[in-house]
Amino acid sequence: MRLFKLNRTVIANTRRILGWTAGGVHKRIDENIELLELLRDRAPDFLETHPWVVGWFESHDEFLRQLANAVPLEEGFFLHLLTRPDGTFPRAFPSGIVKGYTEPSQ
Repeated sequence: MRLFKLNRTVIANTRRILGWTAGGVHKRIDENIELLELLRDRAPDFLETHPWVVGWFESHDEFLRQLANAVPLEEGFFLHLLTRPDGTFPRAFPSGIVKGYTEPSQ
């Protein structure tokens, strides 16, 4: 019984963090993309000379989306935006930011 109560507490805390902390996981996903789009629009030379940064953003995006999908949320900031008919929240990961980049071989 104690393990069940502990698990319930862990799940509740995880949902609270994902729903509310720093705007919640969906806001973190959206702002990750917003920052990448800002770099693309305002500092394209930086992304061309540092193309691996796009991979970092993509990894963050994948991790956060997997986390959001793994823990269903019933309460939190910005949850109401998930139902936008145009699907604009959180933003989709932009494609083609740095073309032709491949990870350097070790």
